[in-house]
Amino acid sequence: MISKKERKTIPHTGKRLTIFCEAANIDIVFLIERMITDNIMKSCSSGRVVYFMDDRENEWKSVSIKSSVILFYGCMVANSLGDIAKSLEPIIKTYGTEHIIVVLGYANTTKSEKEIKAEWILSKSSCSKVICFTEQELDLISPSLKGPKTAARSMAYKVNYIRHILSKESQHLGMESVKTKKKQKPTVRIFSWSKRKHSEWLRQLLISKRFLDQEHEVRYIYVPSPVDKSLEEKISCCTNIILYITSAQLGFKPEFLHLLDRDKVIAVIDNLDDSNTETLIKIKQTYPHIQRMSQELILFSREEKSSNYENYRTSLILAEKTLQEKMIQLEDLIKDTAPIENERLEVILKEPCISVPSISHRSIENHTVGIFSRSGQNNYSWILTLLESENFSHIKEIKPHCITNNGYLKFREAVSQCTFGILYHTKNYGRVNVTNVTDSLYDEELKHLSDELGKEKVIVIIDDLEDSSSEEKNRILDYQPDIGNLAKELFIFSESEKTSYKLNPGDLLIDSSIGEKFLGIKDLLQ
Repeated sequence: MISKKERKTIPHTGKRLTIFCEAANIDIVFLIERMITDNIMKSCSSGRVVYFMDDRENEWKSVSIKSSVILFYGCMVANSLGDIAKSLEPIIKTYGTEHIIVVLGYANTTKSEKEIKAEWILSKSSCSKVICFTEQELDLISPSLKGPKTAARSMAYKVNYIRHILSKESQHLGMESVKTKKKQKPTVRIFSWSKRKHSEWLRQLLISKRFLDQEHEVRYIYVPSPVDKSLEEKISCCTNIILYITSAQLGFKPEFLHLLDRDKVIAVIDNLDDSNTETLIKIKQTYPHIQRMSQELILFSREEKSSNYENYRTSLILAEKTLQEKMIQLEDLIKDTAPIENERLEVILKEPCISVPSISHRSIENHTVGIFSRSGQNNYSWILTLLESENFSHIKEIKPHCITNNGYLKFREAVSQCTFGILYHTKNYGRVNVTNVTDSLYDEELKHLSDELGKEKVIVIIDDLEDSSSEEKNRILDYQPDIGNLAKELFIFSESEKTSYKLNPGDLLIDSSIGEKFLGIKDLLQ
């Protein structure tokens, strides 16, 4: 995953570029990252993304007058080509086709690129500067998972995600080599206290042709017990460490934990019956030392490993060449596309304009409420019933989202689709460990909700407590202060309060304690 700290700024030379995209489309974020990495933005002095809706034509005008070249991104997952062409019409009408480049992403379609372009022509769009990105090419740009979660697709995604992490580290090493003028070869070590044959599939994968952008030195290192004195030196020489653990070794705590740099470690747990979210949460709670010693925890089930994921991974390798060709093509189009002339700007300025609100502060009267949690919907079904009742009829939509350890990008995408966020936690998972404590579950998620939506649009709900008094609430806020710092309010509910509401769904005043809390939630959502 890519953090805010890793975001690069756009070089300041040449034209401006404005990118139009449907709100919350995660592909465009990674496309821009790739454009910056490949130096495609070098001919642009600045760039920005405008998230549009079909009824905001005037907003497009007010933003686009400040740009020279327009890149319009249409995703075919949620829209037909006809719908995309229709969304493009107002922009073409205002600025003309000579200033516009169309980029189409068509994940989950069986049509060829040639068929897509032919269909685009039939859509009667007058814009002929079109580039299509295939599903595989988008997966190479972004490690996000699209489509049905079959075992083969899930396996291919995880393999690609490991590739993404290792490539990022090797790029950093390359920059350090330039500074020191000393060439360094990326080194990956698979540390394990199981036999070599168990992890050999992973080593073979890492050394396979074109798996990574540059050649890595990959070795298996057996960890004896007691730990050998030479192990510290072996660890210090690694660019990345993959800690390989089988399902039978989960309870074993290695003696060398204190030697590991967490930012260099990927923990791989293999040979599981299931690798779903519930399994991940259970492992993190039961064996917290694994999470503490690694930046990422990736699970592999027996079904995933036996799946025919190599076919999809092969298609990713074949897509590398075509992706590079298309990025060069996109760079040439940006260079060759005529900038909007000054005379045209003067005409546009005379038309009515509406300022565009930031995506983090959208002025929507009826909230789209996201409920974010690591637990399943069955745990907070009573909250869904509450928000769907007549007392909360002003809510536009409710979007539950399950947080996973490997799904931070999908979490960010889900947050961007909401205007109000509820972070939910149940004590039935063991204890109240939301943030600021050892093995806390939501440090990054709570901060991102607050940063993206604003503190005023975030609340935290914790239920299944023995005590839901104001004293208990204050105690939680005292030792987990970020709840109060990053969220507008904390609401806690006991098991009895939760049961009471389930027996009387929709009633905000079933008793004085729970009714007051429900009215508090309602006030914040209005």
